[in-house]
Amino acid sequence: MSALDLAERAGRAIAPVLKAFHFAIDFTDPAHCRIDGETLVLLVSNAAQENRLKNLQRRIRAALATAGLPLTDIAVRIIPSTTGEDYRLEIPRCERPSSASGAAAIDREITAIEDPALRETLARLRDTLAPATPEGTSALEERLAHESLSLAERRRELSILEGDLSYGIDATDLPSDEEVAEMPPLAAVRERLLGKIARQTERLYNVRDEIARIDTRLEVINEALTILPENPIRAEAIAAKSVEPSCPASEELSQPVPVSAAAHAALSTLVNGTTSPALRKTLRELLGTLTPADTDFARSLKADIRQEMSRISSLTKDRRTPQQKKRLDCLTEALSELNRSDVRARELARELYGTID
Repeated sequence: MSALDLAERAGRAIAPVLKAFHFAIDFTDPAHCRIDGETLVLLVSNAAQENRLKNLQRRIRAALATAGLPLTDIAVRIIPSTTGEDYRLEIPRCERPSSASGAAAIDREITAIEDPALRETLARLRDTLAPATPEGTSALEERLAHESLSLAERRRELSILEGDLSYGIDATDLPSDEEVAEMPPLAAVRERLLGKIARQTERLYNVRDEIARIDTRLEVINEALTILPENPIRAEAIAAKSVEPSCPASEELSQPVPVSAAAHAALSTLVNGTTSPALRKTLRELLGTLTPADTDFARSLKADIRQEMSRISSLTKDRRTPQQKKRLDCLTEALSELNRSDVRARELARELYGTID
């Protein structure tokens, strides 16, 4: 009887440890918990449960020591299966649903809940949905590792393509205005090369944008893998973060630009040129709203240039005026320079949009 009492006390002592790992066996039941001298014998049904308990032996020993129980060793054994044809009553079982993604979704939203009772209920639901075995953690780690390898391979391909496009743009030898004046047939060659540069520049922009999104996703994966051993649910929530996809060129050009380097250059010129104090004040307020941040100035200017280039390129060649053709040449050369270096971004903005004809 003393051994049974000690076994029940030991089962109660280790219950909180096992509950945190969603272990469903009740070790206060003598069928699963025995005492053999100073050894606590835990009986399980299969090898998976045996391995999980062996991995938790240090925590179990700590719980027993905290409870003051005279048990110095732990043994985990599998209950042997019976070979007889005993009658068994088949009882329908309802397996606990397991969803790492569902637990992660709740974990992302739980901090915004103000009601303590509702927050506690959602926390229990999150823990219920979380995978009950380490296999969930291993699956997440394997999935993230596979994704990171795929992204790294894609990034390597894009880096090679980026170098090829940059070299192709820089190596294009455009006929100068003087050469075109001396040999008019070169005008068609120049226009064809400018169109090629514009297409390559647009493709280069898309490649760099995809590389930036891959880098952002790799940072998210690294953060999730770092926290995975300590908090699998939080790791799943981090891994579920989506990287906002950038718009394709056609979509980007159809959307209004919230800030504009071109507007900044034009408004700055108007502010300096107007003699009306009221108009100057209004323009300055508008300037503060439309001016992009310093770190985004070059990117905003590229968007403005591409938008104007798309508007001119939408016209057929025979419908373009000489001024529009010349403007397209200037825009293409400015975009090529920005892709090489954005040091002169503000100066280029003033040259392209800060003059009043």
